Amino acid sequence: MTTLTIGLFFSPWDPHLKSPSAVRSRNPLTMYRRAFWFKANPRDERYMKDLFTGYFREGVFINIDRDPFWHENLGEADTVVLLYPDAIGQGFYPLETKVQRRKKRRAAIRALNGRRREFLLNRATLYSLRVRRIMERWMLGEVAALILFAFITPVLVVIDLLKGRR
Repeated sequence: MTTLTIGLFFSPWDPHLKSPSAVRSRNPLTMYRRAFWFKANPRDERYMKDLFTGYFREGVFINIDRDPFWHENLGEADTVVLLYPDAIGQGFYPLETKVQRRKKRRAAIRALNGRRREFLLNRATLYSLRVRRIMERWMLGEVAALILFAFITPVLVVIDLLKGRR
């Protein structure tokens, strides 16, 4: 008895973010999207296909951007592998919920990301990923560092002035 493994790939990233016009743009929204894309460092389809084939030799690779009937095979798969082009699967929430609803009852859902990490997607992992996605989307780490520096800098300046330094 053979098991069927399906690898689902799609790229939620705007392909124009690599273009020279996006690099030169001074539009704040384009700059934010480009910074977000740059931080995520997503891999391309060829890379993810090779990675999937390396982990699952007998698996079937499906690019859901090109195959409108990708969901028809989910009922037969024993393992569904979501191929995240970035580290945490930004933009994959809708796909995760669709796969959860349409998969075979006992089928496992796994993830393989562009950093060569393969892991099981259970409830705890999905919750953790969603929290990380929110933090990355809104750049909360960078905002926290900015606020910290904004409050500490005047204190350090006053301390330096009191010590006679300029």
